[in-house]
Amino acid sequence: MKYISAMFLIFLTITVQAEGIAVVNKANSTVSLVSVNTEEVTHVPVGYLPHEVAATSTHAFVSNYGHQHVRSTSLKNKSGNTLSIINLRNPNLKEQIQLGPRPCAPHGIEANEGRDSIFVTCEGRNEIAMIDTKTKKLVKYLRTDQPGSHMLAVGKDKMLYVANFWIGTVSVIDITSGQLIKQINTGRSTEGIGLSPDGKSLYVTAVEASTLMKISTQTLEITQKVTLPEGSSPIRVLVSNDNKKLIVNHTGRNSTGIYDADTLELKKEINVGSLPIGLAVSRSTNNAYVANMNDGSVSVIDIESELLIKTMDLDLSKPDGLTVLN
Repeated sequence: MKYISAMFLIFLTITVQAEGIAVVNKANSTVSLVSVNTEEVTHVPVGYLPHEVAATSTHAFVSNYGHQHVRSTSLKNKSGNTLSIINLRNPNLKEQIQLGPRPCAPHGIEANEGRDSIFVTCEGRNEIAMIDTKTKKLVKYLRTDQPGSHMLAVGKDKMLYVANFWIGTVSVIDITSGQLIKQINTGRSTEGIGLSPDGKSLYVTAVEASTLMKISTQTLEITQKVTLPEGSSPIRVLVSNDNKKLIVNHTGRNSTGIYDADTLELKKEINVGSLPIGLAVSRSTNNAYVANMNDGSVSVIDIESELLIKTMDLDLSKPDGLTVLN
């Protein structure tokens, strides 16, 4: 495996021909920019204990969570309050955004379809910060009024869906008006959240109960709920490009499950690395990428064939969130 120190123009040339990903490393506060084809890596320093990453075509936005662990109650822990911004054309050019006067504890982060806005959860303030990706300025805050606002999904209909870990709900928010439309009860430790590309269905997971739920975005009601294989701890869920399959990380089983999006039936369980956490789906190749926290690797899954393509032994440092670069 080769390492590139700074010349990201080389990396950019590679990613035009083959896919690239950005992976957050919690243990050493970096983001790794990886060419999936060559497995070449660029490591970029960011803020303290970063957790998740989202990207436009030119920049990666990283949430610097700050806490030692998301469920920690240690008084020594302090909430983070910044986003790091990496220029993908030259990663030596970096910026930080301050997220307001009170500690935010930024965690989940997603771009809207046009990638002109980034939304990040503020666990410390029970709200979502909205950032303009062109000006890199805060636009406004959207209230969830729920503890543990952790991960989120952004709809084409300008609706925001937020998984609130501690209380076990999903907040539905109108982005334009800021109105809180509904709190959907989904069960304590609700964390994984994924919206179908057609916008009709929202899927969420509750980690402690190992449950997977399907929610209609028209009625905002749970239409289906299943219990996953014993010990699954389903920490992430995303949807395939054709709306037909779900990709779910079974953190407790060191595997990734492929589920039928209509019936929620398990189609295939694929062994990946140790403690799979981060999950991303490519909209161009239909591959799924899984960050395996305990062994520093990233697994690549072909969603259509439901086969493991490879696991890249990248020697990452407690990798967590990741995103596809395109």
